[in-house]
Amino acid sequence: MRTKLANREELVKLEEKLQMEAQGRIRVENYLYSGTKISIGSATMHVKETLQHCTLYKEGADIKIGAY
Repeated sequence: MRTKLANREELVKLEEKLQMEAQGRIRVENYLYSGTKISIGSATMHVKETLQHCTLYKEGADIKIGAY
């Protein structure tokens, strides 16, 4: 039977690994409305203006907006 400490340590390691490997992209075909919260890995972004036909991607600790 595993201890709570061992489970917690494994959870921390898995979360770190997920954060390192988070390289997702979000492709916006139509509209992405202001007020939307975007998260890719540990990076988050609150959309301040409506976006259309773009791609959002993680670069370092930030989320960037690029061409569709």
